[in-house]
Amino acid sequence: MGASAEVWSAELRRTGRVVFPIRRLTVVVRCFLPGVPIGIGVFTRPEPSFLAEDIMAGVLVIVWVGLVGFGVWHLVTGRPAVTVDDEGVRVGRRKFLPWGGIAPIHVPLGHRLFTELRLMPHDARDKKLTIGRDQLRDVPAFARWLEDERLEKGAAWL
Repeated sequence: MGASAEVWSAELRRTGRVVFPIRRLTVVVRCFLPGVPIGIGVFTRPEPSFLAEDIMAGVLVIVWVGLVGFGVWHLVTGRPAVTVDDEGVRVGRRKFLPWGGIAPIHVPLGHRLFTELRLMPHDARDKKLTIGRDQLRDVPAFARWLEDERLEKGAAWL
């Protein structure tokens, strides 16, 4: 999906929803690249029974398997995708906030590679939604567009 508020608005008006799928390259960079030096360090050790003797190597294996497994899961399933439609915002299949339940949207947080937008609910019992660089190239532009849509859609809810 193009990184332009005009494109997103046109798609929302035309089809009733905008879907932001997983950005595969970002998942590879965040999950697999850190796993490469860990895997090299762990699996090139000279001792064949290093896991029984070296607790740190065992921890590194667990971290490596977790990173690679997390990345493979994202790449295979293509989830969690972000969907913005006439009802609200959905992340994945289960996390959903209706337009009327979204509190004002603030500036995204974090370093450029790890920027996140947190959508806070009005009701404290609802879960917040976190949208990041895994789905969007330009998180600040998305935040501004989503705030405009929230104000437009939220007015219809009142």
